[in-house]
Amino acid sequence: HPWFSIVTRDRKTSCFFSRKMASRHNTEPWVASLAALVANATQQVFYPLETVRTRLQVHDGSGDNCVPKYKNWRDALVKIGRYEGYQALFRGFYINLLAGSVANMCFFYIYQSAKGRYKSLEANHQHLYHFMCSAEAGVLASLVTLPMWTTKTRLILHVDQKNSSSNWFKDLNYAIR
Repeated sequence: HPWFSIVTRDRKTSCFFSRKMASRHNTEPWVASLAALVANATQQVFYPLETVRTRLQVHDGSGDNCVPKYKNWRDALVKIGRYEGYQALFRGFYINLLAGSVANMCFFYIYQSAKGRYKSLEANHQHLYHFMCSAEAGVLASLVTLPMWTTKTRLILHVDQKNSSSNWFKDLNYAIR
């Protein structure tokens, strides 16, 4: 039967995985990286909402803030579209796509590779095993992508008028400075 139950130390847990799937739990690192890349690409559909969220979080209510004050997310969408053009909702999109893809690919590649290095912990210290693999992957992926995330945030916060001659290279140059 393709569905089966796994018996653990003191309880029986039903699983909705086939035996074939269960035998392939140790995925190759490149397969995990490819899956992460596809997941990140599908996330980009919501990028304009990330722009709005970031701008809402940054405004502290003072008059000398780098972004205008918005009442709510709808007001932010309308004001950004009216004063900066709707393309401003996608400012930093490409660097976000790159950073997210690199972060996810690095994390899952390193995590799958680390599973081999920490194999001795798996049998007796399963929680420590997963913690060590995740910690290594998270730290290294963050170090690689931190400059990209910083650049993306600066691009989102760059408020530019609709009629200005803003382009991607000019915005990137602003963010890096």
